[in-house]
Amino acid sequence: MMFWKDSFAIFKKVIAYSRVLKWIDILSLLFWIAESVVYELLPPDVADKYRIANLLHWSGRTWGIVALSLALFTVWEGIVRWYENEVLTIVGPAGSLQHDAAVTAARIGEFARKFIHTHGQHPIAPLAPTSEQQERDWQWQAQFSAAFRADIREHVETVVERLRAEQLHSSPADQLVSLATITPTIAFDAAGVIFEMSLWASLNRL
Repeated sequence: MMFWKDSFAIFKKVIAYSRVLKWIDILSLLFWIAESVVYELLPPDVADKYRIANLLHWSGRTWGIVALSLALFTVWEGIVRWYENEVLTIVGPAGSLQHDAAVTAARIGEFARKFIHTHGQHPIAPLAPTSEQQERDWQWQAQFSAAFRADIREHVETVVERLRAEQLHSSPADQLVSLATITPTIAFDAAGVIFEMSLWASLNRL
């Protein structure tokens, strides 16, 4: 259900950004005005000869191809303008530090959410834990850390190094790639900081 709601919301934005659709609306209005004028001012038998649709002598199949082409071009143009206005301003162009940092922040959050969905919530031990509770906590953190190192640590470290080169660094991001054992809290904190630094990276280019 969420997929269709999100798709419809994005589609409305795409249509709103399409300039082609606005021109189609204007041309359609002019077309119907011209057709109405022809029927009002000329006799019916003469008006049929001068209808715009009849003057073009296009078959129904040709009209269908034209309509489909316009629809596809309208959606494509709207997607490009929506992407430029609402996506690039946040994540930046592909390959830029802003883009890579923003994508990395999203990947960290998605990795943590998927791990929790598969392995359950982090079993935080109470203030006076039993040895069994401590062991369960340590094992969960070890699994989380091992999965992080195998999955995205190398990618995250590369981006963190690029941020450091731009004098953009913070404790949560450094801990994420330096600590032997990490938790979802560290991962989510680092994701938020890295995303914030991606915005700073875009401001530094102004």
